[in-house]
Amino acid sequence: MDSKKRLGKIIAFYFTIFAIFTILFFCYFYSPLFSSQWVLFYRGIELLLITIFSTLLVGIIINNHWFRLTQESLIAALIVSLSIHVSFFVIFPVTFDRSVTMYLLSRLNTNSVTQSCNGLSENNLEQSFINEYVIQQGAVNRRIKEQLIIKMLEENNSCVQLTAQGKNFLKLSAIIKKVYKIK
Repeated sequence: MDSKKRLGKIIAFYFTIFAIFTILFFCYFYSPLFSSQWVLFYRGIELLLITIFSTLLVGIIINNHWFRLTQESLIAALIVSLSIHVSFFVIFPVTFDRSVTMYLLSRLNTNSVTQSCNGLSENNLEQSFINEYVIQQGAVNRRIKEQLIIKMLEENNSCVQLTAQGKNFLKLSAIIKKVYKIK
């Protein structure tokens, strides 16, 4: 087989594995699988792990019947698919779920325009954020619950406090912030 034909076959195989991975991930995501895990990030990671094994099984069958490439090609295609999905999942849905910026942009998008302002004043945005995002949507309560689940916080007699794990995470975060010059 000439090199162009082989390269085309490899690209088609990678695309096929990526498409299967994507379809399976979204089927799992919209299913009740791991629905008791309400921290989006952790549910997504659990579903991605299931997806990688499912895609591996389907990929072995497809590879043996149609593509006949090395098993290394299958593993590489799985790693590429997983990497793209993890990156996309963390950058978009997880960030959107937690993002103050997304709330503010959405709020400005749905705001009615007044004569003096085509959006909202900074004070109105701040009040809207506090009343809607923090209080009505229970932002603080949601974050406390998820941090209790992952053992960064503990609650004793209505007092929420950092665990040793939470303190260690903050130390690591401080190092990362320093490296990337984040305030």
